[in-house]
Order: sequence, then C-alpha cells, then structure tokens
Amino acid sequence: MDRDMCCLCSQIAGQKAGDLISNLLCEEGYIRRVAFETENFAIVPSLGPIAPGHVLLCPKKHVSSFARLAPEFGRAASGMSAEWDWLSRRLATTLETLYSAPIHRFEHGSGADGSHIACTVDHAHFHFLPARVDVLAELLGDSIWEATSSDISSWTHAAGDQEYLYYESYTGAALLAAKQGRYKSQHMRQIFARALGGDLEWNWRTSPKPHIADQMYRDIAQAMG
Repeated sequence: MDRDMCCLCSQIAGQKAGDLISNLLCEEGYIRRVAFETENFAIVPSLGPIAPGHVLLCPKKHVSSFARLAPEFGRAASGMSAEWDWLSRRLATTLETLYSAPIHRFEHGSGADGSHIACTVDHAHFHFLPARVDVLAELLGDSIWEATSSDISSWTHAAGDQEYLYYESYTGAALLAAKQGRYKSQHMRQIFARALGGDLEWNWRTSPKPHIADQMYRDIAQAMG
C-alpha cells in the first residue's frame, strides 16, 4: 500500500487528507494526534476504542506487522529493541495510572505475502488496552493459541511470515496464534467486547467514536509530556 494512502502513516506524518480522526471530526484546522513519539515509534489513539485509554503503538516505518520489523529488533546496535521496551513500559505505566486498570496488549499481524490485510489496516499497530477483565482463561481454552515469550524479538521471530495474533496479559503471560492461516478481522476486539459487556460496539469501522479518540489523545499527551 502506498504510505500516502495509509491512515496511520497520514496520522503519524501529520497529513490531514488521509487522517481518519481529523476527517471524521470534520475539523476546519488540523491537529496531529500523536500523543508521544520516539525515533522509531508513535502512540496514537485508537478509533472505536473498546475502553477509555485504548491506544495504538505504531512503528513509524510502514510495515504490515511487528514481525516484519523482527530483523531490526534483533540488531542490538540499532537500539530499537531497547527503545521499544522503554516506550512500552512508559506507556503501560501511564495508562494504568490514568485509567486505574491493568493493561492488556495485542496485535493482529498480516502475513508477509500481503494476501490478507488484517483488521483492514495495512500498517502495524500494537494495542494497549486498560481493562479490568481477564480474558486469559478464554484464550487458553481455544486451541489456536500457544504459550510464547513476551520478548518481542522472540515471538516476532516465531510468527515468521505468517498472519498471526499475539496477546500479552497484564500478568506477563503471552500467547501466539500463528498456524491457522487467517483469523477473523478484529478478533481480539470482539473478545474484549464480550468480556466488558457483551453488547459493546467492537467494530471501529462502524462505530469509530472520533470524539472519544480525540479526548484520549489530549489526556495521554498531557500525561506523557
């Protein structure tokens, strides 16, 4: 996909034309809604948030999944792995303090062949979701999941070129599903919607809630300074 057409590339770069939040709000001016950023990563609010504080940690580089960044995480000289670890910890701590809830992390990564765009967005995005629910038992009851390491270099290497789902509990337990081929769009959103109330709108396309996303951006940007 041309990065000029990618909604996350547009939001990270500050390009109004492709920025979905800006367009949905029909704002006359423009706000670049990046709550915090480092050299290689940016934190943006999630459209259709499942719960308050639901944000995305994205690579600035246009890749289809974090597994596509695996070689760069493995190069110690690049410092990317240390940058990821630092930013992930800081974001999780900030969200837990702001929203008084433990932090779940997950990703639906597209396969290397590009034949299926996971969750309708062809740009890697890692969900950080504050929520007082426990979905680990449900996931462990589904045979698609296997235990893995929470170290990003390890599990992204294990995912390889396949489409995959990754989930990390607030307890540190990590699971990977990477053998089925394709997984239903917004799979983890649906699981959390059920856990949080059953009738919660999980589809960000049909229930984008841009005003909530905008407020989350403001709150998290202020908290992260």
